[in-house]
Amino acid sequence: MTGALSVRVLRKLLWIERWESICRQSTYFSVIALTQNSAWGRTKQRLRILHGTGALGSSVDVRYAVPKWVRIALERANQRPLLPLFRGGPALVVFGENADVWLRVTKYTEQAIPGALLVGARIGAVPVVTRSVLELLRPSREYVEQLVSLLEQPVVVLTEPLDATVLALEEALSAKQPQSAVQ
Repeated sequence: MTGALSVRVLRKLLWIERWESICRQSTYFSVIALTQNSAWGRTKQRLRILHGTGALGSSVDVRYAVPKWVRIALERANQRPLLPLFRGGPALVVFGENADVWLRVTKYTEQAIPGALLVGARIGAVPVVTRSVLELLRPSREYVEQLVSLLEQPVVVLTEPLDATVLALEEALSAKQPQSAVQ
């Protein structure tokens, strides 16, 4: 019994280490809550999603996340603002370095899995909760509205490069960050 327990603990520690690395290194990071039961591992959904979006060989990936363990990894990675995104049950995380592919995989995942709901994201260093994004970022409202409208479009429409919109949003967010720290 002790051997099984230590294997379980070791597996958990490795999983937390992997998530800590993902949280620290990913420029783009979105959280999709699973509100219905889904057979994530048995049906090879990860490969279906990556193949369906053409992201199989890219720097973007999608992973199943156990909220309790991801919260520990976020604490260790000093990413506390992302903790509210993992309040509920199981979730999927889409992460990577390419803005176009990240957005395409995020939208496709939300549409392809029944009951999947985009809860929020992190672009650069600033977390964005989708429900309150326009209220939080009033100075950069036009960029946020562009990003939100892109998130609401079907995947097939997302053929234009999004780098300009995402870079403008990142600049607006980084310009706003020192002001919010003063308040």
